[in-house]
Amino acid sequence: MKTVCVLMTFIFVNVLAEINMNNYKQQVFLTNKLIQKVYEHNNAKGNGLENVIKTFVGICTLGHLNLMFAIPDRLQYTGQMQISYILQENLLQTIHHTFSFPVPEPHQFPENLNLEELGNERRDYTGRALENIFRSGLKYNTIYGAGARGMEFKLIDICHFIALYKNAKFLSIDNSLGHINTAEDDIFGRCTLTSTLDNSTTYYKKVVNQIIEVFEHGSPKKPLLDSASDSASTSSSS
Repeated sequence: MKTVCVLMTFIFVNVLAEINMNNYKQQVFLTNKLIQKVYEHNNAKGNGLENVIKTFVGICTLGHLNLMFAIPDRLQYTGQMQISYILQENLLQTIHHTFSFPVPEPHQFPENLNLEELGNERRDYTGRALENIFRSGLKYNTIYGAGARGMEFKLIDICHFIALYKNAKFLSIDNSLGHINTAEDDIFGRCTLTSTLDNSTTYYKKVVNQIIEVFEHGSPKKPLLDSASDSASTSSSS
């Protein structure tokens, strides 16, 4: 199955109008179940969820990646629920067909699904997978296997990895925070990330195999992975 990141509305043309919040929460629940299974799956190609994320990062916009891997519970405008529903189904079917995991039956839905709790569950798995991706040096391997020798992710892909990681890790600590909604690369090899909270920007750069937060003028500030640890410590002590 060829993985694509398109809104396959032709598949859902007869059901889009019927999608409501209950349908949407059930779809997020189903996708979470397969994400859990693929997170626990390891083979010669590596960890299943890490490779799924790597596959989609190369072909999707940050907005779509956020809905799939970091913020399925943050629906911000009319019609976004329908868009996210399709993205959840796309992600679910990719995992199902690639790894042959069965899709849970509808009777397995618990009552009173809470969308924020489902979002936190999604971030828990994807946050850990993204951290492992960074710790392993951003190796280029997807659900289709490793790339050609010397093949690397583009800078904009790395910017998207950073944005997803920050959204998954920091919103798991405090869901009242804004999320990263834009990530841009520049000619200096930096990633510029902008938050929805106050349009604040942060800058990151890949130095060897480590992602470093830098000041706007380029001098190093601290490693990306240390930022999440600092925030977790601050949250637990408050």
